[in-house]
Amino acid sequence: MGNIAREMTGAAIGAVAGGFIFAGVALASGRMLGYIALVAGILTGAGLRYIGNSKEPIKKALAIVVVFSLISIFIGYVVYYLFAEVTVKGLTIKVSEAISFGEYLQTVIGLIDVLFFAIGVYGGVRVMQGRISLPKPS
Repeated sequence: MGNIAREMTGAAIGAVAGGFIFAGVALASGRMLGYIALVAGILTGAGLRYIGNSKEPIKKALAIVVVFSLISIFIGYVVYYLFAEVTVKGLTIKVSEAISFGEYLQTVIGLIDVLFFAIGVYGGVRVMQGRISLPKPS
């Protein structure tokens, strides 16, 4: 088991990468595709497992991957909010200029999103435990 700082660094790297991929897919498609949350969670778990050298599924590593998987998905929502644009009556504006972040979250997060948050966390936990195999980095 690696040390806690290294594990958190690995999970953070995976979370940031996953969050930006989540937002990038949403921006490219014009929709928040919840199943991409699984990718965000998997990258978080992979960061903890491979960068953080976490090999044993213990409670500490489990807590790290759960928290950072949720952070990863939240990063995706923040980036999407900052860069997404809407067109109303021929006028294109950024979502962040039209409504507050709180209003945005109330608008976009529903019951199905909670399911996708859980799926993202599940993916991260499975990778961290070694139950989803990923290619070893060279």
